[in-house]
Amino acid sequence: MQKGEGTEYVKAMALMGRYASANHEIIHGAVLDFLGETARITIENHHNFAWKEKIGLREVMVHRKGATPAGKGVLGIIPGSMADPGFIVRGLGNEASLSSAAHGAGRRMSRKAAIKRFDFKDLQDIMEKDESP
Repeated sequence: MQKGEGTEYVKAMALMGRYASANHEIIHGAVLDFLGETARITIENHHNFAWKEKIGLREVMVHRKGATPAGKGVLGIIPGSMADPGFIVRGLGNEASLSSAAHGAGRRMSRKAAIKRFDFKDLQDIMEKDESP
């Protein structure tokens, strides 16, 4: 990749990050308005993104594919599936993981395999199942 192409990629990625963040703000605001509530705290869970960061004495691009920043004290979200809870987490700043945390648990199967195996009725059954204690 040429230097100019890399610069354009980083600019486009940053633009899409701001676009996603603005959309989240609008959607969350609409939900809160509908419920007649206000947010007590907001957490931006930027993931699958790259940032310029200093590691040791070098400035590098850290690309967190499948991960989110987890600097010391930084709040983040580990989302569950549609049927499982998510978690609010506080980063530990672990340098061995480049101050990152997984932003999800992964999948048991690919999306394509799930579409072949399950239909809408299966999804309804899973979502209606009450497994709370």
